[in-house]
Amino acid sequence: MPNFREPVTMDDLERYAAQHLDKNAFDYFSSGSGDDVTLHENRQAFKRIKLRPRMLRNVSHQDISVTVLGHKLSMPICVFTHSLSGNGASRRRTGHSQSGEFHGHSYGSESILYKQSGRPYGKHKGRANFLLPGHLEFANFLSLKKKKGFRNNGELGYYIGSLLDSSVDWETFDWLRSITSLPFVVKGIYTAEDARLAVQHGAQGILVSNHGGRQLDGVPATIEVLAEIAEAVRGTGVEVYMDGGVRLGTDVLKALALGLERCLLDGLLSGDLLTRESKGVTKVLQMLRDELKVAMALAGCASLKDITPSLVMRHAASHL
Repeated sequence: MPNFREPVTMDDLERYAAQHLDKNAFDYFSSGSGDDVTLHENRQAFKRIKLRPRMLRNVSHQDISVTVLGHKLSMPICVFTHSLSGNGASRRRTGHSQSGEFHGHSYGSESILYKQSGRPYGKHKGRANFLLPGHLEFANFLSLKKKKGFRNNGELGYYIGSLLDSSVDWETFDWLRSITSLPFVVKGIYTAEDARLAVQHGAQGILVSNHGGRQLDGVPATIEVLAEIAEAVRGTGVEVYMDGGVRLGTDVLKALALGLERCLLDGLLSGDLLTRESKGVTKVLQMLRDELKVAMALAGCASLKDITPSLVMRHAASHL
């Protein structure tokens, strides 16, 4: 394995993470639910999409900046916080928190990410025997842990799981919106029908996500439903993001061509991000930024406005 300063691809970083993260943490980050069908499909679906580059276009000056919820970003790639992301950072500060400071891509205090995941959770092999390490805490439940007298994270985690509410619906969403002025991004929208409902109920953004293949196994890859969602909310002002399967700058380019109007968000292999703390975050984001700029230039795109649906074509199957 090359030195950490010399990884060429995201796959290099994943191998590094597998070797250096605690096995408990790596299994949690890298596995999916059921037979891992959706987990693997998130990646394979990108390989079935081919690019149609245009020639003899001036790409000497590139602009890949975007605006997300009113914030100017230098590129259409950023990272939202991941549940239990601190699990990979030993006893030190996690790379996620430092990346937010370094890149200005953290909106935890300026927007609310409303996660629409399965109730109950999907059967997740990687966390079947998972226990949050003792040096970490469920930050939202510190007072509860003390009040209930739980002795460790295992006892607290079991109790939290028993509190999952299967009655959560759009009325719950409306109530939450009524008690804050913060913008809402709804994560987990997967159909045009729900996308239109999100617009009707006042969401400012939609994060198209199958939760990394960690919930309902057997659903399509997020890239395969992105165009449907983007079309459903076109003209409403609601921003569309996605995660799942992104490993290359060409993946970002394909997603932008299929309807990602403003920004691509991705978990980006939380294990990779957390290796060597902020170095992992910085390396991943720099790698994808550089790959995207090269891919855009080779495809004849000087700015994000040049990226249109005509840039891609779909193949029913791939030998890759």
